[in-house]
Amino acid sequence: MQYLFAALTGVFAIGYTVVKDSGGLLSRLFFKSAASVMFVMIAYSAGVGSNKAYHTLILLGLCLSLVGDVLLIFTQIKYIITGAAFFLLAHLCYIAAFYVVVPPSALDLVLFAVLATIGAAVFRKTLKNPGRLVIGGAVYAVVLCAMTAKAVSMLAAHHPEVIYVVFAAVGAVLFALSDMSLAHGWLYRDSEKGWISSFSAIAYYSAQILIALSVMM
Repeated sequence: MQYLFAALTGVFAIGYTVVKDSGGLLSRLFFKSAASVMFVMIAYSAGVGSNKAYHTLILLGLCLSLVGDVLLIFTQIKYIITGAAFFLLAHLCYIAAFYVVVPPSALDLVLFAVLATIGAAVFRKTLKNPGRLVIGGAVYAVVLCAMTAKAVSMLAAHHPEVIYVVFAAVGAVLFALSDMSLAHGWLYRDSEKGWISSFSAIAYYSAQILIALSVMM
């Protein structure tokens, strides 16, 4: 059943990409909300017999992402900031879930340092002019790097359910790439480039599908 929900996530996500620029608010709200509900349903349906703590935390993270998705449909800055806050909470849930599977290690810190350095290099121009939004974005980026680092470091732990660990790791990396491309488009005023928006959407929904499927470990 979870693979049916994964397919439906893709269908509704495609529908959203079709209507997001020219469609009305209701059509955008429907397709984006439907896509998000479907990736929540992936984890809900796939979680039977899984690690309960991991399943609960991932499911909570997906639900928080759903709320964030809905808020980001609206263009007012207050909705964007609130939506980003929900995604930050989702990342914290994912981090906690990954620590349920694999305890903290030195590799987490090494990978975090590498990712944080890459992020600082990409956004160095913005970091030179700090403001409230930039500081908030930096906090979000730190949490995103921590989530991605932990997910990738799990690959070295030789977990018996290795395929689902790979799902979680690849999902986290795609999530980071999606957020980085979207942030680059917003901050450097190249969001009009359609390929950035399309890549971000593909990476985001693929990430959520893979993270949702990882609850089967």
